[in-house]
Amino acid sequence: MSILTDYLELQRNASSGGGAQSASPRAEDALSGLGAPPPGGRGAMNRLIMNYLVTEGFKQAAEKFQEESGLPPAGAAEMGDMDGRIRVREAVQAGRVSEAVALVQQMHPELLDDDRRLFFLLQQQQLIELVRGGQVEEALRFAADHLAERGEEDPAVLEELERTMALLAFEDPTASPFADLLSTSHRQKVRYLTLDNFTSDCH
Repeated sequence: MSILTDYLELQRNASSGGGAQSASPRAEDALSGLGAPPPGGRGAMNRLIMNYLVTEGFKQAAEKFQEESGLPPAGAAEMGDMDGRIRVREAVQAGRVSEAVALVQQMHPELLDDDRRLFFLLQQQQLIELVRGGQVEEALRFAADHLAERGEEDPAVLEELERTMALLAFEDPTASPFADLLSTSHRQKVRYLTLDNFTSDCH
């Protein structure tokens, strides 16, 4: 969150009349790292940053940013269910996917019914976590009960399912050609897509 801290420093300097010249070189470098400001100037940049913080479930940072940036309360309308979003994020990151699915269904009951691709990604991640834990029989049963039919209906789903099941063919799945499925970045991808759709469903 260092870029956010430095960006807030620039805002404080600007609002106090110091302008860009009073900002530290580190803060200026951080702001340049955010790229060119979007159409609409600093207000649009503030809304983009707030949207990211809310989407990712960074509650304290979002509250601090709202205060420092001067965004009106309406700019943080989605923060009402932020605690639930945080729990979803933490559950996916920790590999507790069934808990994450239950939370999403509790807070937004129609989301996974409407977005079958997202539901598959969560179920695929749940299968991956079973493989990661060496629960071979449970993985086979879960795939048969929850994913096999989807694979028959959708070639793209079938391809992803086959890649996931192929992990079981290797004594050390982390050394297999499909090890990317077991990476932290894959969990992060599922987490991001879940929270992004979570936020969109609130609008």
